[in-house]
Amino acid sequence: MTVDLGATPAIAAATDPSVPRVGGCGDVVPEQLHPDDGGVLRSRATTGTSSVTGPVLAVLVARDGEAFLPRALEALAAQTRWPDAVVAVDAGSRDSSASLLRQAVPVVLRLPRSASFGDAVDAALAVRNAPHPTPGEPRQDDPGPGEPGDQADPEAGWIWLLHDDCAPAPDALERLLVAVETSPSVAVAGCKHLDWDDDQRLLDVGLTTTRSGTRASIAGRFEVDQGQYDGRSDVLAVGTAGMLVRQDLWRRLGGPDPGLAHARDDLDLCRRAHLAGSRVVVVPGAEVAHAAAWPAGRRPLTPSWWLADRRDALHQRFAATPWPLLPLLVVWTALAAWPRAVFRLASLRPRRALDELLAPPLVWA
Repeated sequence: MTVDLGATPAIAAATDPSVPRVGGCGDVVPEQLHPDDGGVLRSRATTGTSSVTGPVLAVLVARDGEAFLPRALEALAAQTRWPDAVVAVDAGSRDSSASLLRQAVPVVLRLPRSASFGDAVDAALAVRNAPHPTPGEPRQDDPGPGEPGDQADPEAGWIWLLHDDCAPAPDALERLLVAVETSPSVAVAGCKHLDWDDDQRLLDVGLTTTRSGTRASIAGRFEVDQGQYDGRSDVLAVGTAGMLVRQDLWRRLGGPDPGLAHARDDLDLCRRAHLAGSRVVVVPGAEVAHAAAWPAGRRPLTPSWWLADRRDALHQRFAATPWPLLPLLVVWTALAAWPRAVFRLASLRPRRALDELLAPPLVWA
């Protein structure tokens, strides 16, 4: 089923044996790809819902991710603990991402390109918890358990957030659920992120910020994974690629700040989860291969990630500043942008120097 939010809803029935097909609880879903049978996927029955954690809704968000989606979908199909429902959201892709999703996922939503990551997750939750099919859709007489249309408790369960450029290990979701089952105070659990092209290299095992507010990984850049961080648990933040978040917390917080781009929504969501009295942990045993395509410059037709990151950093600073001090902060950011730009130029990064100068006006606008 494909739902174009803003256009007439329609049902799409596309199949392609080269793309793994995934489904909701109670459906028949793929297990593994066999090279000797033309790419046909064997199927298996889904596992049951955990009585401790509640149902799990996997939300896969894509935007111009055709280079990464086949691997991401295959990894989702190979999970040892199957999500109770899967909803894919295409945010205005200009490539074949939407087509790839329709071939693999039974429920695909189409959002405009201006939609944020939080908008995509909220749209998936709205469809998942809708008591009836979307207006204009042919009504299903008996939707299967875990399919959109169930009248499940909208506050129960968990949301598993997935990017189009991340491929979770087969036991990733299972390990995340074990972690939250054994620690009821945990409301956000994240994965160990490994390099997309080399699973021996770390991207992050939790996130932090420097004194200057720069987003930073706890692990060194492309540090070799030798298990040195496998004892880590509570962290400031975890990345949204592979993040498991309690659904009632997401709804209470309203998702990430809608004023943010996708550069710092993970830091914002986790910070507010801490303020709400919940724990944020990384589960090093749950691994995700992550291309980090936007900051790595591997995603075409997108603006500068560094500009978005700097703008988000300033947005968070302005949001945390009392009103009487805002005029001083405006002056400070305008003056500080110039030495920061000079530093970037001295480091032979002229594009980032330009981003330093462009970010303050974007926040003031």
